[in-house]
Amino acid sequence: LILCYIADALKECLPFLQIAESDYAKLEMYSRLEDVQFLISVVHHNLGQTEERDQIAARHQETAAKRSEAEAQVMEDWVTEVWDLVAQVGAKLAAR
Repeated sequence: LILCYIADALKECLPFLQIAESDYAKLEMYSRLEDVQFLISVVHHNLGQTEERDQIAARHQETAAKRSEAEAQVMEDWVTEVWDLVAQVGAKLAAR
């Protein structure tokens, strides 16, 4: 009886996790997306849905690759220049 209740709860949470996955993907929040995908894979695993688990695991690997690419991107020059200016202004204000 308790196992049935747990399985029902796991099935009930899947749509919400899938919404979170979709939202994080749209926002390109790869770290959080990986977290949600991992949790979805755990839910599928606990429900005995190995095919679905393997599909989400593949998406998790794709997300990890995207995150690595995004982290490796070099900032544009203007961004560095703006932060240098902010640091100089902050230093002048602190020196007062």
